[in-house]
Amino acid sequence: MSRNKYTKAEINIVVGRALVLFGLKKEKDLAVLFGLSQQALSNRKNTGGIVNLIEKEAYKRNLNFHSILTGEGEMYIKNHVPPEAVKSEEKRESDLEKKVKQLESRLALVEMLLAQSQPNPVRH
Repeated sequence: MSRNKYTKAEINIVVGRALVLFGLKKEKDLAVLFGLSQQALSNRKNTGGIVNLIEKEAYKRNLNFHSILTGEGEMYIKNHVPPEAVKSEEKRESDLEKKVKQLESRLALVEMLLAQSQPNPVRH
């Protein structure tokens, strides 16, 4: 399937692999990803132009386009961090940011309580 012309069956297989690797469920999700209407996506499938869009997106995501075309080889380009790991790290960072904000709020409350508990200096 490394040639420029693809049968409809081959295109459907490539689209199916792309959906899986891009973490999408339906072709309409693919249309949204590419900024196309469902009709425009269908037209691209019919002309084979969808393959070029998939190729560009695969490279953006550091995915092995050859594996999308053929179903063979490693899914990710070497030294690539899978999206799940990135999302997991982003969630950890988000959780840490929330905890820091909570701690800052508590610290401000403690500082306020300490300031209120200090006796006022006597003025003469």
